[in-house]
Amino acid sequence: MRAASDSNLPTDGLSIGQRLTLIVLAVAFPMLLLSTAIVWRLASQERDQSRHAILYSSRPIMSAVDAQLGKYIAAVQALAASQSLKAQDLAGFREEAEQALPGLPGAWVTLADVQGQQLVNTLVSTIEPLPLPSEGERTAIVRALETRQTQVSGVLVGEVAKFPMISVGLPIFIADKAVYFLTISVDVAAFRALLYSGGLPEGWIVEVIDRRGNIIARTRDHQRWVGRPASADWRTIRKEDGLFEALALEGQPVIYANAVSPLSGWTTVVAAEKSALEAPIREITVSAILVGLIVTTLSIVLAAMAARKITAPIKALERGAQALRHHEPVIFAATGVPEFDQALLAFDTASKALLDYEDQRRQTEMALRSSEARLRLFVEQAPASIAMFDRNMCYVAASHRFLAQYGIGEQDVVGRSLYEVLPEIPEQWKKRHWRGLSGEVLQGDDDAFVRAGGRTQWVSWEIRPWRARGGDIGGIVIFSEDVTCRHEVVEALKESEERLRLLINGTKDYAVFMLDPEGHIASWNDGARRIKGYEADEIIGRHFSVFYTPDDIAAGKPERELETALLTGAHEQEGEHVKKGGDRIWASTLVNPIYNESGTLKGFAKITRDITERKIAELALVNSETLLRAVVDGSTDAIIAVSATGVIQSINTNGVKMFGYERQEVVGRNINILVPERFRGQHDQHMQKYLQTGQANIIGIGREVEGLRKDGSVFPLGLMITETTYADAPLFVGFLRDLSSRREIEARIKKLQGERLTAMGGLAAGLSHELNQPLAAAVTYLETAQLLLEMPTDARPNPIETTLASAVDEIMRAGHIMKRLRELVASGEPDKTFLNLHDLVNDAPELSIPRKEKIQINLQLNAGNDSVLADRIQIKQVLANLIRNATEAMSPSRERKLSISTSSIDQDMIRIDIADTGSGFEPGVLERLFEPFQTTKSSGMGIGLSISRMIIEAHYGKIWAEANPDGGAIFSFTLPLVNTEISL
Repeated sequence: MRAASDSNLPTDGLSIGQRLTLIVLAVAFPMLLLSTAIVWRLASQERDQSRHAILYSSRPIMSAVDAQLGKYIAAVQALAASQSLKAQDLAGFREEAEQALPGLPGAWVTLADVQGQQLVNTLVSTIEPLPLPSEGERTAIVRALETRQTQVSGVLVGEVAKFPMISVGLPIFIADKAVYFLTISVDVAAFRALLYSGGLPEGWIVEVIDRRGNIIARTRDHQRWVGRPASADWRTIRKEDGLFEALALEGQPVIYANAVSPLSGWTTVVAAEKSALEAPIREITVSAILVGLIVTTLSIVLAAMAARKITAPIKALERGAQALRHHEPVIFAATGVPEFDQALLAFDTASKALLDYEDQRRQTEMALRSSEARLRLFVEQAPASIAMFDRNMCYVAASHRFLAQYGIGEQDVVGRSLYEVLPEIPEQWKKRHWRGLSGEVLQGDDDAFVRAGGRTQWVSWEIRPWRARGGDIGGIVIFSEDVTCRHEVVEALKESEERLRLLINGTKDYAVFMLDPEGHIASWNDGARRIKGYEADEIIGRHFSVFYTPDDIAAGKPERELETALLTGAHEQEGEHVKKGGDRIWASTLVNPIYNESGTLKGFAKITRDITERKIAELALVNSETLLRAVVDGSTDAIIAVSATGVIQSINTNGVKMFGYERQEVVGRNINILVPERFRGQHDQHMQKYLQTGQANIIGIGREVEGLRKDGSVFPLGLMITETTYADAPLFVGFLRDLSSRREIEARIKKLQGERLTAMGGLAAGLSHELNQPLAAAVTYLETAQLLLEMPTDARPNPIETTLASAVDEIMRAGHIMKRLRELVASGEPDKTFLNLHDLVNDAPELSIPRKEKIQINLQLNAGNDSVLADRIQIKQVLANLIRNATEAMSPSRERKLSISTSSIDQDMIRIDIADTGSGFEPGVLERLFEPFQTTKSSGMGIGLSISRMIIEAHYGKIWAEANPDGGAIFSFTLPLVNTEISL
């Protein structure tokens, strides 16, 4: 080593001891700071590790809870597919559910209808009553029916279990109709054991919280907190993952870690007390600071002691440092001071390391330049269209294919701007380049690039950033491919498909659409929209079985059509189809399979034509013929068709019954077998005369004749003959009505008219008696008033006004009697029309009962047929009279109920019952209740019921009264039904 001259050294300044002390301080103080920072860093890492341990612990526990919950979800979905449930066999379903429960700890199965009423509950026996649904259960069912998805509830207390639980529910649809709501309920205790599966440190708290913020399970004080809300601090961050500081339920600060389940929406929370986590950190920090202070103090003391021994070696060290500063070789000799010798060795090592670094740097620069050259060569010779750019979008390298693709040629573009070489690049491409320079990876297909000459070039491209050695983005790499030819082919194909689509959509009378191989609708034309009623966005993607009836779907008809089309090459049929909204039509369908060039099935083409109008016409013709037969056979008249030669061609059912023959006994025989012998000659003469002259005696003219039954009896007939043509020959149709019953009724009417005249005579006699009493009293009062007028005023025993008022009252009484009688008989003789009796019954209470009367009315109109031939006013008068009598009879009663009911009697009469809860009848009243002037009321005349009896009997019915078993009276009457009247 070459030493420096002593004259070159400074002679003033700090001493070696001072310098050494400063060195020690300069080294020790940063070391103290460094050790403090290291300790603080270690403490922070310890704290972060503890926090991360909390965060990482929450996720495995959440996964364990999800895995357990997944078992219940899988079980409810498996039970939902139960054949017993689809068949609505609840007993069989309960057995299947009980067999599945052993593998599901703490669980039971509940099945309810869509209103929430439980039908099956494996927690209780089959004989125990099942509870009504709660409001929360009904809300959960409604939400599940709307979403059609599995619903996982929060924690709740069951109506039957009486302990905290959760439930997994699934709506059950049969034939696309909601029928049941299936639930697997689980005791929350089944989840508590999972909270200990992570092996967490003692004192940590683990909770599972539902979506509403209520605790499902907890490692600390589970029984106390289950079902209750989580802490208020936690609820503010309940929907976030990560670490948070908050107050626990017990009130102490804790570090929370949330893990939200994507399956159930529950949150798994792991918490540790903040003080427990930070205590080790404080201890380590304090210990490290103390150790650092002690080390620093000892270093200063040792430096002061060493300063006395190294004064001379330090000078040698300074000379060596000067030589090293000038890059001169330095050879150090041993100084005898170990510390100084180590320093000299450090200098020597550092100088060698510096020289090695310089050598490595030069070698690295050479390798980098070689690598860049190889990369540029690789890019230029690459078979793909690729170019590499720096951050200024200047070329770094470009492949020959890239240059040829864009017509750049083999010119040297390295270092030139892309926008200079291709100035026609659009602004949107430039924006993509800058996005790539910011770190994005972008790509695109079939982008139009309009070249400077106006030609459009179609390219697919991808932009990726490349990074320099330091990790910064150095530029972008552009991969591109000219797809102009492919684009032109695709556009030609689209144009061809568009022409085909226009042809199909232009077909309005046919539904033409495509199905995929599984039968899902892949296309839709306007004809299909018009026939089926669906818009394209409503139907594409759905299975074509939506057009079939439920019976056809259950029988597998849609699948068989596709199978038949595959086997035979086509399938054609006619059948009933379902439109949107449920309307049904008749349709003719043709299904053809579609294959590609390789013979692979691509789907099916289906053509549908609406033939509803044709089917309606065919059915109308069949129905018309059926209706004609039904009308003829259902007619109450005998209908007989006779040829021009008098041979019977047909006879209806009533004709067979009327004459007593079987149908085969008369068809084909002469009509004379139904005519009494004394008229047969006249009948043949009339027929021959009409055929020769066209002069009709009875054709088109109704008349009464006589008929001959099979048993030989003769009976009166009403006959009407019409002429028609059948098979180009005249045909005569006779309509015959048996007048035997009408003759009997006419005789009965004559008898009733005589009885009615007799009754009217009795009524007139009784009326004269009733009127005589008030008129005689009025005469007496008037005579008394006349005598009082002749007397002096002061001698009159009574005022004359009082006597005259009494006379007026008696006259008014007589007028009231006449008014009541006029109201009862005002309708006169019956004016019969066809009417529905139930309409009169429905209106009668409102018209007959005053509004102030608070009466409970019960209508039971059970008669299937209520059509009668009657006088509307008179029957309404009878109903009003009976209802008014019932109302007055119930005036003193506490219970006031009026029941009006109808029923059928022997299919030819209708019965009306009016029952009240009044005072009923006194003994001996029923026998004379309907006689004139018999009454049980203090103000009654006794003629209402007698006139009601006359009206009912004039309508060929009966009226009577009887005691009500429940208290009160029942008035009943009958009327003949209209079909009986017609048959008469």
